[in-house]
Amino acid sequence: MFPIRDERGGTLGFGARALGDAVPKYLNSPETAAYHKSAALFGIDRARHAISREHAAVVVEGYFDVIAAHSAGVQHTVASSGTALTREQVRHLGRLATMVTLCFDTDDAGWAAASRAVDVLAAEGVQSRICVLPDGVKDPDELVRRDPEAFTAAVAAAPPEWQVLLDRALAGAEGGSVDARRAGAEAAVAMLSRIPEAATRELYLQQAARRLDLGMQSLTADLDRLRHDTARRPPRVVLATPTPAPPPPEASEPLGADVPMPRWEAYLGSIVVHRPALARQLTESMGLDVEQLTHPTVRQLIEVAATADNGSFPMHRLGAADQRHAARLLMDDVPELDDSSHPDALSRAIAGCVQRVREASVMRSIELVRHELHRAKEEGRFADVDRLAAQLTELAREAPVMRGRLRVG
Repeated sequence: MFPIRDERGGTLGFGARALGDAVPKYLNSPETAAYHKSAALFGIDRARHAISREHAAVVVEGYFDVIAAHSAGVQHTVASSGTALTREQVRHLGRLATMVTLCFDTDDAGWAAASRAVDVLAAEGVQSRICVLPDGVKDPDELVRRDPEAFTAAVAAAPPEWQVLLDRALAGAEGGSVDARRAGAEAAVAMLSRIPEAATRELYLQQAARRLDLGMQSLTADLDRLRHDTARRPPRVVLATPTPAPPPPEASEPLGADVPMPRWEAYLGSIVVHRPALARQLTESMGLDVEQLTHPTVRQLIEVAATADNGSFPMHRLGAADQRHAARLLMDDVPELDDSSHPDALSRAIAGCVQRVREASVMRSIELVRHELHRAKEEGRFADVDRLAAQLTELAREAPVMRGRLRVG
């Protein structure tokens, strides 16, 4: 039995872990006015200061995993308490950290949970990594009991999220038969379609084409076709059932349909839905690059708003899923739109959001290029090493506040 506490140490409820293979694996207190399973993070009371200090968090699945991680010195660790990582939990972590490392169990269920968590984190604008545990280890608790230093090393070396998912998609395909490479290409395209940012998607697409020894044009065509077909797919009709919650969305569903958007992107979306005329100002005079937006609905809202000619947002030009997002944004209160006492409040708020979009994009690119640079060095591709090192240096110039923490190579 484990107490589940809030950040201040107040007890919200209790959780239990079944012994052996009994089911359910985790059993928590019933929902109350104070305890909401989808929002609680086990260990947050002990991890909060470390998370704030590191600007990073490690998320594991179980109670014993948290205890083990803290005993190994990884004190910025919390658990999702036996539930899939939720948007409420991610928003909680996002107030304290800019990076989340997922360190889940190594069975198929653990990998599936990590894959789903990546989408939720990306939609909230939180960078993530996936900790890859050594072969033969089932969870963080087991690794800490075997070798605490190996666990801390695995967390420190965790690669970017999309890199891990691409590596799994291409497992057994590189240098394989035609059928193996075809299967790898299909898996890679399905994974790449989930990456919300165009530049990041393009970089991983280049890597996948190189590793499969395929032309960029063929993979790009398959990816464009999949994204087009997915966007046109009608929304699923879910009949009412007595189950407590709907199943998690399939990985092939369009990202914009079921996951939340980063709060700074949501603000920009609200602005253009309320006042479409501001869309052109965003892109033309305030320097917003729509390709740096991670949520496809926000990109669509801005592009559609820019074509409005009568002062009202052309809702009819959106698909069903985008219309639902736009309707919710239209209900949001945007006080800066009517703040006559501070006429520059709106421009300051927009500028801050545009800056957050730009910084998040640069950081994602930095993480990807650094990983590619490391891979190029290991593989002896010296021409790529020079090119990637120059690219990393240029990215560092775009992020002066981070320059002191960047090392080329």
